[in-house]
Amino acid sequence: MRRTTFFITGILSVFLFTHLIFAQTLEVKPNRSAIVKTAPTATAEQFSARLPAGTIVEKIGQVPRYYSIRLSDGRIGWSYKGNCRVVDNQSNPPTGDITKEKPLGPYGCA
Repeated sequence: MRRTTFFITGILSVFLFTHLIFAQTLEVKPNRSAIVKTAPTATAEQFSARLPAGTIVEKIGQVPRYYSIRLSDGRIGWSYKGNCRVVDNQSNPPTGDITKEKPLGPYGCA
């Protein structure tokens, strides 16, 4: 029983340590705004607001065309990769506000 507990604790520790090291902060690129969606597809429902240029968010995952991100209010969504750039590899709390504007076209392009 102790070996199993030790093994599980070790695996969880490695996962947490890896997440802290490899977590990335993303920034919406200049002259862009980013749509946030409920799923990583072109037809997914969009959040009611988009992220303006310069907004910082935490990357929590990715698929081929989208980043999974955590917004400053704690919500999790998906945004097209072409609108964001990696600014560091630190796990920082996200900052920036979401503006209430009409969504852009597919993939968050202007």
